[in-house]
Amino acid sequence: MGGSVSSEIVSEPIQYQSNRDEAAAKRSQAAKFDEWAEKAAGLVEGISRQLDGQDVWSGPAADAWEAELNGPSGITREIRKYPEAYRTTARNMRETARKLMETPGA
Repeated sequence: MGGSVSSEIVSEPIQYQSNRDEAAAKRSQAAKFDEWAEKAAGLVEGISRQLDGQDVWSGPAADAWEAELNGPSGITREIRKYPEAYRTTARNMRETARKLMETPGA
């Protein structure tokens, strides 16, 4: 019983019937990235230690949490990068779809 089992998942590239089918798939996936961009943009909105403009949590633990959240290398800064990355991916996919449709045999 000394054998090892690989848990590596290998996926085959998707084969499309035509450029038109591939372009449609790219546009559909681009729409998903647009949705994810909107969700990611709203993810950090409203995270605060305030409620109606009033601090509801204070002290060293609250200060440490806020620094972790909003500091120069904070979580909020990292999360705010995602929407634009998702939008860029969506634009790139739409551009690829447009080029596919211009290719003879689409």
